[in-house]
Amino acid sequence: MLKPILKGDDVHRYQPLKPNYWVIFPYELTDNGAEFIEPETVKSEHPNTWEYLKSKEDDLRGREGGKMDHEKWYEFGRLNNLEEFENSKILTPEMSDGSNFTYDPKGIYHNTMVYSFILGDEVEIDDKYLLSILNNDLLWFFLSNTGGGNVMRGGYFRFKTDYLNPFSVPDIEFEISKEERQERVSKLKQDFSNDNLDLEDLEMESGVKHDFLGFLADEMIDLNESLDSINLNIKDYLGSSVEDPKGETLGELYMPAEGLSDRVLSDTSADRDSLRVGGVEFEERNGQLVLLASARYKPDDGESIGEDELDRWGYTETDLVPAMKFNIDDKMRPLIEEFVALAVDEAGGFANFRESATKTNSIVDRLEKLTLPKLSDVEQGLEKFIENRREAEELEEEIQETDELIDAIVFDLYGLTEDEVETVLDSLDADEGERERILEKFSDLDGN
Repeated sequence: MLKPILKGDDVHRYQPLKPNYWVIFPYELTDNGAEFIEPETVKSEHPNTWEYLKSKEDDLRGREGGKMDHEKWYEFGRLNNLEEFENSKILTPEMSDGSNFTYDPKGIYHNTMVYSFILGDEVEIDDKYLLSILNNDLLWFFLSNTGGGNVMRGGYFRFKTDYLNPFSVPDIEFEISKEERQERVSKLKQDFSNDNLDLEDLEMESGVKHDFLGFLADEMIDLNESLDSINLNIKDYLGSSVEDPKGETLGELYMPAEGLSDRVLSDTSADRDSLRVGGVEFEERNGQLVLLASARYKPDDGESIGEDELDRWGYTETDLVPAMKFNIDDKMRPLIEEFVALAVDEAGGFANFRESATKTNSIVDRLEKLTLPKLSDVEQGLEKFIENRREAEELEEEIQETDELIDAIVFDLYGLTEDEVETVLDSLDADEGERERILEKFSDLDGN
């Protein structure tokens, strides 16, 4: 009677599904639909489940203002389409910032914060093809410009059927035989896998594009599954020495960046209300490792900071600026990069680092006290982490490239001009590199 169930937070763009919850499903699916499992059957065949249900009986009977206080008190309040859940389907969270569609091949149940799409038997297009269309930037552009009152705070959109129905899907004309399509797509797959896909040489009729997009959507799910399988929690690699590090402090290793004394990072809480570290990043500049940091604080009434520059707690955050420079060897470099980021994220005294400034300690003072583990204690684990991180970065690049290829082919299927593609990408704040790569791929397709 237990079924894995998905919530809205479990559904992400092209991501494999990993349900974290279970639901009691008091029905048996038959040719006649979902048939309620009577109490006597539950008691005899599922005694532990029955014991749990009885412990919640008052709550279950009290649902919907007492309307569930009857002999089927543990049945679902809504019984629509229960037999449909175990079909393969496309899923989306009900509320999302951008398209977050993925595919469920196993027939997993979900709650009302997830919507699903099942294609009818009469529909000739493939689920994975439709998935590539729904995850394309064009759908989000359409929704952002036609959603009206369905766009929520923070740019989130409620993916209700009434708002999705007007979005058209490109007509596919299967002009050549299935066998010939398979032959052409097989060649495209091989070239893609060998990183030898030449878009300028492609002459794909819409049926071939349909099949190839389905393959690329599958690739996106597989690539994301591979990425998800890599453990990038650095604490798991460094072992127990990270809990009480015995190495050098940042204060013993760094030189201050030019102008540091004039920056907010050198202020104390006597100068700025609720001053604390915002975030850190590292860059290499002129052969040195440079730590950049930002500061968060609550501005006073005298500062000209607009409401749009404040978060919901009333904080503003500065830009990342150079704070510390390190002249170190290649072995110490990754230790500082990875461990400092970990310590700032953990804070609370981890590695002697605390995120909040005091009246006598600035953010720089706090960073100076951050204590590294000895390199000899963590070197082997650090090397393994770096190796796995490099593999993850390569997968991320593959995912990005495949996603951009899908975008270009979908734009081409819709018959967009290059100017129209630019309008879509510009409206969605695509970064310059992504924008140029998509436009290049689009231009190569059939001589756009």
